Amino acid sequence: MIDPFEKFCTIAKIRRPHGIAGAMLVEFYLEDMNSLSQYKPIFIKKFDEKIEINIKEIFGKCKNSYRIIADEIKSKEDAAQFRNCEIITEYKNMPEGIYLEQLVGFKVEKNKKIIGTIFAIHNFGAGYVAETEHEDMILIEDLAIEDLNMNNNPNRVIRFKK
Repeated sequence: MIDPFEKFCTIAKIRRPHGIAGAMLVEFYLEDMNSLSQYKPIFIKKFDEKIEINIKEIFGKCKNSYRIIADEIKSKEDAAQFRNCEIITEYKNMPEGIYLEQLVGFKVEKNKKIIGTIFAIHNFGAGYVAETEHEDMILIEDLAIEDLNMNNNPNRVIRFKK
């Protein structure tokens, strides 16, 4: 089955509504918040649907999250329906490179043997880890991402660093 969101990159996650006017508390995955305008159009991914939004204001950093206001979200009730939804944009709008979420589905090779397929990427505070379907956790820094050719890798295999 083809993933309809395969061409999209997650740039943030909506945590919860903030206030009564439709503001939302959002955790961004971008290094530079000033670059957000380059990534348009921006969408909220809600189940199998994508809803285009125009972020009108980003303000009030709160721990590792920001409050945002989008033109399309007018009330706390509107905002509540997007709790835990992702904010996405197409990879073509992003700076060139490999994004960790693109590794999901790749087979992991160690000592010329496939040890599992990456099921999810996590960050529990001490760095990023890849989880395989066998519930193995692999530090991302142990994988040879810099050697990965996304366009010429039909078997979707990533190897451990030597």
